[in-house]
Amino acid sequence: MDTIIPQKYCLKCQENLPATTEYFHINSHTVDNLHTYCKKCRQVRKENPQKGGRPRKKEWSCIMCGETDLTKVAAGYKGYRASYCKKCESKRSTLQKHGLSEQELQAMFESQFGLCAICGKAPKSDKWCIDHCHTSGVIRALLCYPCNHILGMAQDNPEILMKAIKYLELHSS
Repeated sequence: MDTIIPQKYCLKCQENLPATTEYFHINSHTVDNLHTYCKKCRQVRKENPQKGGRPRKKEWSCIMCGETDLTKVAAGYKGYRASYCKKCESKRSTLQKHGLSEQELQAMFESQFGLCAICGKAPKSDKWCIDHCHTSGVIRALLCYPCNHILGMAQDNPEILMKAIKYLELHSS
């Protein structure tokens, strides 16, 4: 009596092959414990990663700005390579933290003519601080780092800032 060997469909080459470890690698994450691609297709994929495989390390680029220098890659999650360079990851996480889109940030920047809302100067670098109320979370404006630092040291308290102004006026030469 002949035993019937179940067949498995390879998603890559689209052939029905015997569902055995001779034709498919073991994969504990599938119902039948066999990989979805046959061994031949997986070997081709491994040898030619540009044609359906993962990109090689040297071909990595930031999905936001296109940066290709691997020394500028942000730390990935659990050893995986990040999709963003450090600069773009910082910007992306800041926007996400404040619930802003890239377009909203650009609109704020343009409405302030690229200048800090307090000192009226362009920052020395292209880094901005998104000033917000720490109790309500309402976004106020874009500030340069020194001006944002002043507000932070004064704990967003106008009385402390007024006392600082009086102190400077009293001790100005």
